Amino acid sequence: MYISPSLLFVITASAACTLAFPQASVDIALTSVSWVSGAAQPTKAEGAHASFTPTVSTDVFQGDATFFFQNGEVGACGHVNPDSAFIAAISVQRYGNLGEVSPLCGKQIAVTNTGNGRSAVLTIADACTTCPGINDMDLSEGAFLFLAGSLDDGLIPVSWEFI
Repeated sequence: MYISPSLLFVITASAACTLAFPQASVDIALTSVSWVSGAAQPTKAEGAHASFTPTVSTDVFQGDATFFFQNGEVGACGHVNPDSAFIAAISVQRYGNLGEVSPLCGKQIAVTNTGNGRSAVLTIADACTTCPGINDMDLSEGAFLFLAGSLDDGLIPVSWEFI
């Protein structure tokens, strides 16, 4: 089941379909779309192929960021990146199935160290299997060093959003 960030509709999975969001395209199985009272509804029923445009959340998330070394290994998104790259590994809860490339791979996020106000634009390139919270992330050494000023802290408070 998927509940839209704006709570305009609820999707229950079962027959194949693709949803196109401004930030990603998601293949899902679709049996029904339940429209929430007051939300705009389609003018005609087209079964599993009903067309609608969901509202994408523009929330700013709060979490913690740590850093990791690439060590020349392929990330969950399928690419090798240098430690200097401005990339992030998002929590598994956000990434999704680790056996597949997430639709979030390659998406950009604006991340701010709420402790010192430094901000950077990062690209999602991996999944963080050790991040305890859904809004936590692992940053490349380069991104963490830029945001924190040094690697000594090891953990920084961050706010972030999709851009």
